[in-house]
Amino acid sequence: MQSFTDHNDGVRGLAFSPDGEIFATASVDKAVKLWDLTGKNIATIPDNNYVFAVAFSPDSKILASAGEDKTIQVFQLD
Repeated sequence: MQSFTDHNDGVRGLAFSPDGEIFATASVDKAVKLWDLTGKNIATIPDNNYVFAVAFSPDSKILASAGEDKTIQVFQLD
């Protein structure tokens, strides 16, 4: 078992990319984090509010997040 502990508050959402290369987490620490499968944090995307959900596009090139402020953000990952 591995633990991933780079968030500063509770994790509310997690999604694996369809290509199986990375996964994303959403947290009440107001950030989305991207991880490789070894546990390395490869990117942190700050937000202004709590983030509750993340989802990848079918080709793994786009990530969307949903937050407490009723906003959906879309990020190009390539």
